[in-house]
Amino acid sequence: MNKHIRFLLLAIFALGAFSASAETRSLSIPVGGSKAVELNFEPKGRRIGGGELVTVSIREGSKTAFITAGNVQGVCQVEFIDAGGGEGLLLNVEVVDDLDETLRSLRKWLAEFPDLQFRKGKETVVVSGTISNPADWDRFERVCGLDDFKGKVDTKLVTFSVDSDTIKTLRKKLIEQGIRLVPEGKTAGDGEVEMEYEDNILTVSGKVYSTNEVDRISRVLKGQRWLEIVKNPDRKAARSTPVAQAVLDVGLDDSLLELGVAFVMVSKRASHDMGSDNGIAVQAIWSGFYDFLTGEHSHNGADQFRIDASLASTLTMLAENGVSRECQQGTLRFHANGDPGKMLHLGGTLKMTPAASGEGQAPEAQDYDYGFKIVNKKSRRIDEGNAEADIEIEINGYPEFKGHGGAVTVDQRKRSASPTVRVPLGKTVAVAGYDSLLEQTKLPSGTPFLRHIPVLNWFVAKEGENLEDQALLILVSVRKVDVESEAPMVPNTPMKDITLDAHTPNRDRDDGSRGCSPLYWFRW
Repeated sequence: MNKHIRFLLLAIFALGAFSASAETRSLSIPVGGSKAVELNFEPKGRRIGGGELVTVSIREGSKTAFITAGNVQGVCQVEFIDAGGGEGLLLNVEVVDDLDETLRSLRKWLAEFPDLQFRKGKETVVVSGTISNPADWDRFERVCGLDDFKGKVDTKLVTFSVDSDTIKTLRKKLIEQGIRLVPEGKTAGDGEVEMEYEDNILTVSGKVYSTNEVDRISRVLKGQRWLEIVKNPDRKAARSTPVAQAVLDVGLDDSLLELGVAFVMVSKRASHDMGSDNGIAVQAIWSGFYDFLTGEHSHNGADQFRIDASLASTLTMLAENGVSRECQQGTLRFHANGDPGKMLHLGGTLKMTPAASGEGQAPEAQDYDYGFKIVNKKSRRIDEGNAEADIEIEINGYPEFKGHGGAVTVDQRKRSASPTVRVPLGKTVAVAGYDSLLEQTKLPSGTPFLRHIPVLNWFVAKEGENLEDQALLILVSVRKVDVESEAPMVPNTPMKDITLDAHTPNRDRDDGSRGCSPLYWFRW
């Protein structure tokens, strides 16, 4: 027979005279523990049956009784008699082992955790199972930290595992940020990211096109209070904490890109005629081109115009339809998200030697670059089909001698611009509005040598030309290159260096056969 039942029968037998009509309650007290009982009446007496397992104390005039257990387990009854003639209270008291009480109370506090199991150990109550969301883990820790359970509960076997709904929410947030997240179980391709969760460790891996995408992924992960980004996950410790470990293994696309730039002298009148000729096959491409070139239209609030053709095709169409007269062009290759600072020089170099100032060794020749310099600041792919060319264009004018005799110096005018051009891979974007860059590099009209320098000579007046009808057009294109040996999108048009010194008379420099004939440029 169960010992508790035996004690209860003995108590009932010993207290057979207890009132059968009294209110009955049950109370469990751990060995050596004490609990208060609200009687709701002022007792005039009490009786204890079933052995001296507990002691009872009541302050005079109080309606609260304090039941204190001894060191022996068992059951007994305590009857409180109502001084006002009421039915009184019959209290069935069980004195239990301390862990039994802890186990019973802990189960009650954590009744909403069906995945947790509770059992008595040698010295503590052992809890095992899985908690699947951070809010439940917080509640679990708060309960186990209460005074009734502190030091009495072993939680080492409780693990944390994020539920599927939390993972789905995280996936949704990444997709909302424009991240190309592949379905679960699929392998990420170029520009894609895959996400895996196992044993409280989240892994996000793949290759994206820009640092902006990496930053967006990082911000989403850092915004999850149940996640911590780590470099080296600790799988042993990962399941014993409500903070899952996140490994961000997302690299940047390292494909080889080619930036193509062309500087074209175009006729506004010819552009207008081309745009109005319905017989031209490229009518759809050039619709609105004249308005763009002359500034009569604002295209998305920027001075850029998209052309759905390659750079080479665009230059050919401009030339064949009489829109362009002169052009200089070149390409620059770099790895996506890398190789910043690479430069393309469309122009030449003048080696100029100023006159000696006084006695001594004559000054050495100095190099002065003229024409265009294009610096790749941070050009990159931004998604599967588009690139962003962040470049700096510097235009260097003709170096000019100043002074006479022993005080000759060299002056060179320079202008720069830093456009950022978003362009579909393999297509072309026209950039206008930079005529002033050239105009600021010109010397006063009539300087003989200026007309021999390609690009810079385009805006020097020639007989029969109306310069107001001419405009500088910058064409920018970006494409992906599969192999380093692949031919460039357009052939470069470089120029050879020449040498001058301060003592060469202007009349000699004016002769195209003297020092200037090595210069050449792309002319249609």
